Amino acid sequence: MTFILTASLAQAQEFNSIRMVSDQQVWGFTRGGAYFSEDAAQTWKQVTPAFTEQVTALQGFALDAKHAWLTGQGDGKVLLAFTQDAGQNWTQLKLYEQGQGAWVQFRDPQNGFAVIGMDAGMSHQAFILLKTSNGGVTWQKVNSSKNDYFKTPELQGGNLPDICCITDALFVNDKTVLVTGGYTPIEKPYFFRSNNGGKTFVAASSILPLNATERKSFSRLEIPYAKGDVVLVVGTFSTPEQPSVLVTFLSQDGGKSWVRGEKLNPRSQPQRTQVLFTDAKNGFTWLGGKLYKTSTAGQTWHEIKVPFENAAGFKQITFADPRNGMALLDTSLWITGNGGESWQEIKR
Repeated sequence: MTFILTASLAQAQEFNSIRMVSDQQVWGFTRGGAYFSEDAAQTWKQVTPAFTEQVTALQGFALDAKHAWLTGQGDGKVLLAFTQDAGQNWTQLKLYEQGQGAWVQFRDPQNGFAVIGMDAGMSHQAFILLKTSNGGVTWQKVNSSKNDYFKTPELQGGNLPDICCITDALFVNDKTVLVTGGYTPIEKPYFFRSNNGGKTFVAASSILPLNATERKSFSRLEIPYAKGDVVLVVGTFSTPEQPSVLVTFLSQDGGKSWVRGEKLNPRSQPQRTQVLFTDAKNGFTWLGGKLYKTSTAGQTWHEIKVPFENAAGFKQITFADPRNGMALLDTSLWITGNGGESWQEIKR
């Protein structure tokens, strides 16, 4: 059962995230619901599922025009709803018996993972890592953070760090799993690898081609693209002399070895940083208030001038393919159909 209502653009601009999945189809998510557009964000339909109980703090993930997932909090539990028909119908279930928020990602309609937040504080983060191979119908616990700081039974046996914070997880195949994140108090990359399907993890930062300065100035790692044996990892670094430095690492053997790309340094103060790739070669990054593009898997980047450069209210970029993309700001939406070379504002 789903509520389908026409949404004004004023409502649409309250999105905390959007996902462009084709040149015309766009998903939008707020803390209270889900929206879908079939005319490049000119008009929207509200497709929020009618949850059977009160749900707060919704977070959404869309894979394509048909498949999307919502997580939320309900009476101490973590709830999940997913659709396979663009929000016309939703399946609801309990993702985990307890938790303080969750987010999910899927690499295809069947295979995905969920991170369940259990507790956090003083630069520590407790979480549980789940996976699904049937689109979210059933979930299997893979691992968790260590039971060092937060002494709870749910974390028994976990061997991932409980130092804040995990940013990404990737099930390359049934055996190889990569987990990335960012350390606050410890000057070393958060990068862990499993060769047994996630049962145990070992630190893998030594295989990344980083120099000593980069290891000390490390901020975070994330995985913006993966398909088959091709994996792209992006690291962000910050020092007083060079804030918001970004480096891309490319693996073509499922994460066994890595080649580093060009160091991208806009020489501006740190701001919100985002990186996404639409395929194994083409990607975009918002770094230091500017937009950059690559067609060489991050080996080289070039800046694209945009009308919202250095915008204080920037939230997110999303691209369906190397040409069609959108930018979400606090008070506006912008759209491009030529890879970011020109942009048009979508008016209220």
